[in-house]
Amino acid sequence: MACYFRQLGQYEDVETGLYYNRFRYYNPETGLYISQDPIKLAGNNPNFYAYVHDSNTMVDVFGLRECSVKNVKKAGTEIAPYWPSNNGALGKWKSKFLMPGDLIDRFGSEYGKYLSPIGVPMNMRALPPSSNKSAYNVYRVIKPFEVKESIIAPAFNQIGLGTQYLSPVSVKTLLKKGIIEIVKI
Repeated sequence: MACYFRQLGQYEDVETGLYYNRFRYYNPETGLYISQDPIKLAGNNPNFYAYVHDSNTMVDVFGLRECSVKNVKKAGTEIAPYWPSNNGALGKWKSKFLMPGDLIDRFGSEYGKYLSPIGVPMNMRALPPSSNKSAYNVYRVIKPFEVKESIIAPAFNQIGLGTQYLSPVSVKTLLKKGIIEIVKI
């Protein structure tokens, strides 16, 4: 014998697959009610179809809540730095040798020192928004050389978490010394 009671005040409608919560139906697959809250008890939640613990309630839509600064390093109106700290690394940098045949790539000019293994998605590189309009080049390592390697810290509304290499010299210098070569794609 099946029991169709779920949470307090909730009954599963086997025919529709929906849950009946006192006065309206709830779809557990979407996490939303299928009709608006008829008595508009949404509080600060702009979504009248939302369930009780909807993440929208964590947002101060009207900007009226008190702001707490207990978890902020420094209170004030000072502008936050544009570039992430620690040269964009999440955690520590490690030494690594790139070996002949390794493919690496870069968004940006040859004057930069940052590279990634080929194929790291753009959002995992955490580059500034203007970078998607930058030159993109793929390089093949010809001679072994040492770089610093790290996981990329989230920045510029990008998730980061890709791999980055920091070369001791610019890409232009690596090309001039025959350490890497451009791969035509």
